[in-house]
Amino acid sequence: MNRAWEDPNAQELVRRAARLRVGASASARARVWSAIEERRTLERDRPARRRIGWLMFGAGAAFAAAIAFALVPRSRASEMTISASAEAATLDLAGEGRVVAGPGTLARLSRDERDHAVRLTVEKGTLLAHVKPRPKSAPFVIETPAFTARVVGTVLRIAAYADGRASIVVGHGAVLVTPRGGSPRVVRDGERWPADSTDAPSKDELSRMGAADLEGTDAAAFAPPAPSLPSPTRPIAPEKPGCAALHGEEAITCWLRVADEADPLRAETALYQAGWIRMHELGDAAFALGIWERQRSRFPQGLLRDEAQTSIIDALVQLHRTRAAETEIADYLRTHPHGLRSSELHFVRATLVRANDGDCRRARHEFDLALAHPAAPWASRARAARATCQ
Repeated sequence: MNRAWEDPNAQELVRRAARLRVGASASARARVWSAIEERRTLERDRPARRRIGWLMFGAGAAFAAAIAFALVPRSRASEMTISASAEAATLDLAGEGRVVAGPGTLARLSRDERDHAVRLTVEKGTLLAHVKPRPKSAPFVIETPAFTARVVGTVLRIAAYADGRASIVVGHGAVLVTPRGGSPRVVRDGERWPADSTDAPSKDELSRMGAADLEGTDAAAFAPPAPSLPSPTRPIAPEKPGCAALHGEEAITCWLRVADEADPLRAETALYQAGWIRMHELGDAAFALGIWERQRSRFPQGLLRDEAQTSIIDALVQLHRTRAAETEIADYLRTHPHGLRSSELHFVRATLVRANDGDCRRARHEFDLALAHPAAPWASRARAARATCQ
């Protein structure tokens, strides 16, 4: 008799799986029990609480035919892969919330054991998610090829495509969205990014999520906006432009004033935006570095702390402060080994190592780590640099 059947945690998996609406093939069951047995063998000498915690985290998907998952023991994080095939499936995240993975979805879910932050990386497909309220010090971060979203507690839907496009629509709550290469913005109830996206959950997805986890939202909350009405015959007096409508020094002054007067979330966003304009519009990396360091000092656990750190790295590299840049890169990769910019930062570190230390062996290793998950626009340069470092 399979020893996994004797484990009470495995029996709890069976009881939860019985409540799912999807079936399971014999091969799927065999793979699941094999994974459980391997996990029990690997962690038999570890504390029971640590073994059970993440086993139960993935319990909701144990026997779903459309979902396959693997728990990977790491020193700092536990990871689960979500892979939906031809049918949508529901996954309970224990105390974190609940997701419905659409057909063809591939995503990774990891939890940092130090601060309990959760990172959901959506490579392709769709995910309707209910994220339960959580402390700011342990954010729920969603990453796609097109943007990063920080969630405190809300109902939302993500769609990611093979060509690198992605969208988000919020049915309830608010999400801080940072487009790839852009500045952050808050997306609230009934709003979406990009604004012209028409992605919305299907009736089946909403049904699988269930009324309790939708928190009062329905299909109408996710619906694309109606076409705009014709322009009025009477001219409307223009409103005073906000900081986003300004440029250059005028915009920076405006954002810094907001940072001094606004609530913490808007203040943090304003500082990040001021640094972005200073570096990318005005080409002043030194001034931008000072703004981002001020942001990080003022909001060490802020929602944009990762964006501030990667921007600080960009500024340090541009200023040729190599040792400081390497220190920041090492800290980022230690904290986010699978972060959205991790592969790119392996490439940056490889170029720094080769240029400053002449260590081609170490540089090749960094190039290999970078090219494990290549992305535009740096991938072609990484391949060329790797080929010359023989």
